[in-house]
Amino acid sequence: MINKAINKYRQEGVIPLLREGPQYLAEQLLHEITIAVVMQTSVTNDELADRSTDQGSEAYQKWFYGSETSLEISPPYTGRIPETFEHLTGVHRSPRPFVQELSDARLVGPYAISQTSGGETLFDELGTKNTAYERTRDTWKTLGTAKTVQELLLGGDRPSEPPEYGTIINMVPRHGQSDEHVNYGAWFLEDLPRLRALEQETAPDAKLLIRPDLPEWAKEALQIMGFSEEDWVYWNGGVSRAERLVLPRLYLIHSFGSDFNPSGRQWVRDRLKAGVKIDGTPDVGPRLFLSRQGQKRRKIVNFDELQDTLRPFEFETIRPEEYSMRELINIYDSAEFILGPHGSGMADMIYASDATVVEIFPKNEVRPVFYITANEFGHEYDFIEGENPPGVSYRPTRNKNILVDTDEVRDVVQQSIRDTDT
Repeated sequence: MINKAINKYRQEGVIPLLREGPQYLAEQLLHEITIAVVMQTSVTNDELADRSTDQGSEAYQKWFYGSETSLEISPPYTGRIPETFEHLTGVHRSPRPFVQELSDARLVGPYAISQTSGGETLFDELGTKNTAYERTRDTWKTLGTAKTVQELLLGGDRPSEPPEYGTIINMVPRHGQSDEHVNYGAWFLEDLPRLRALEQETAPDAKLLIRPDLPEWAKEALQIMGFSEEDWVYWNGGVSRAERLVLPRLYLIHSFGSDFNPSGRQWVRDRLKAGVKIDGTPDVGPRLFLSRQGQKRRKIVNFDELQDTLRPFEFETIRPEEYSMRELINIYDSAEFILGPHGSGMADMIYASDATVVEIFPKNEVRPVFYITANEFGHEYDFIEGENPPGVSYRPTRNKNILVDTDEVRDVVQQSIRDTDT
């Protein structure tokens, strides 16, 4: 809160701060209190399940489907194991997936924060404490002080009208940094696997609750999987109720790690590939370099030098954002080698059948999320850690641009190709 006041002073000067200071600080304090109360009054999936068992209530129901799976995570193929990967190597077990249903659920704000009828926030629908904080903050900005306190802190008014929505799965994304707040990788690896619950007939009549401005690539993915406009309804962005809220377990992905969910993510791959005609003649070759030069962050500083290094190995450079979903699925179906900077575009490795994946990270920012994904899909994996550009000093951030050692790239590529050919 003090930092916010300092920023206001720096941006607007002392007079506006003195004039608006008491009201400004009071609003910020109320904001912090609201977030704290939301966290204190949140409820987890396990707590909902306990209520169903203890109270015999039809308001909370839980079903299991599928089976327990195991996942073996192998070390990177060059044998180097960074500290952030050490706890991951070995065999991991994923318990049976489940889906819960909640009657008379509340939905609040631009992110459709899910609550019980009594105003308890469903923590597992947000995923992490940090996400819960950020989405409460964003709801505050959108709805304003009075509305946010009324709806998130006090649980809203007692409803007098029937719910606006019937049976729904909340597919309003909780992630992403842009105004669209949809992260590409999280959509395919975190959100879409939840729809597997519908295939199990646990909630055959459920509609998908989506944003009206969902990006076209996200909507195209739903259509390829067999969903149509008849299968979804649009979120109104305010405060509403649903007759029943279907809650498939959320398997998180994050740059710091990921919940293991090989069967769910492979199900997404299978549904998407089944919905696309794989013609076996993609526009590019089997060795791909995924360029981020069109993005705002994690660009390769010595991009031209890297291109010269990769050319003898017949790599083709693509910008994934320039292709449709159907084109990307065809391209990756034939991919043998996928190389590129850390980013959501790496999620497209799920369409490859047997590939080598090499991820390039900024200095001191080696993250395990796509290391896990590669192992979930049976790919070989390795990484390259870049350097800061000369004369540039970054504070620790995974979003900085990367100076890559092209000799190291050459060595890693050569070793992979040699091992693959033998």
